[in-house]
Amino acid sequence: SIAEFALLCNEATRRKHLSEIARGKKSRCPSKPLSIEYIFDRIDTDDPIWGFMVRTDTPMSSKGRTSNLKASPQWKRGMLQGFITVTTFTQWRSSFRFDSLHESAFAYDPDDLTELALKGIRKYDNDGRLAEELEATVHGGDPWNEGIVYPRIAEISLFGALGCGKKLLQLVIERLERSRASESQNYDYIVLQATENSIPFYESMGFVRVGCIMENKTSEKGYKSSPVESYVTKKHGETLAKISQEFGGNVWDTVFLNKPMYPTIGPRSWLKKGTTVFYHSTKAQILATSDASKTGQLGVTLEESSLAPKWY
Repeated sequence: SIAEFALLCNEATRRKHLSEIARGKKSRCPSKPLSIEYIFDRIDTDDPIWGFMVRTDTPMSSKGRTSNLKASPQWKRGMLQGFITVTTFTQWRSSFRFDSLHESAFAYDPDDLTELALKGIRKYDNDGRLAEELEATVHGGDPWNEGIVYPRIAEISLFGALGCGKKLLQLVIERLERSRASESQNYDYIVLQATENSIPFYESMGFVRVGCIMENKTSEKGYKSSPVESYVTKKHGETLAKISQEFGGNVWDTVFLNKPMYPTIGPRSWLKKGTTVFYHSTKAQILATSDASKTGQLGVTLEESSLAPKWY
């Protein structure tokens, strides 16, 4: 249940805090764990959504080791030990962009986190290349309705565990690597928002901090997408598979971009002569390059941008 998820996150935060104190490590006030409201909102909004849960089958000690009923009198079968949910990355701001070189991208980090990043202790996208790759992926949608969807990027939306976090995350990564491509999911990347307490854990699993910025203004209504080029079919029977091959694009990207106009279209759907279709533009990579690296000038000033979320 949602209440179980929230209680587990609180317990995980408490255990980490006590563990740091026991090791003699200076432990500041831990960051706030996931709230019931946030968990409910993600489960209600995320589409698609799937994941895993871990529940007890045999008695376990507080350290996660096999125990017995006498030593663990509070144990019950089916107690929640971990959960993780995955969705396709979606955001609802038309001005959102991945950009690790913008001055606002890491401007709101605590001083100690900034110092660790500059010393190379924390992993972050210091040359901006990872952010540019993410920004260049195909995306599209209406920020006032279904949101702007990134079918190439999976998001870990909810995650909490008591000693089984690495196993759960490894299981998700393996599942994503084996998943079949479609117009709604063709994943190359995984992103998530990390609390300060969880940063070392995610870095140990290979995640890297990337910067993102948003202008602090209302999004315009209507469909927004990554850069596209148009093509008009020259004969009956052309397919998106052949068109994608001709222009060097990915067929599932092409299907995704044309779904809003042709809901039932697929890679091998026969198209009538004169049909206009769209494919992912080669200009996407150029436009994904940070303004800071292209011209040395920043496109959005610090005062105009909103708080940059911490994406990994």
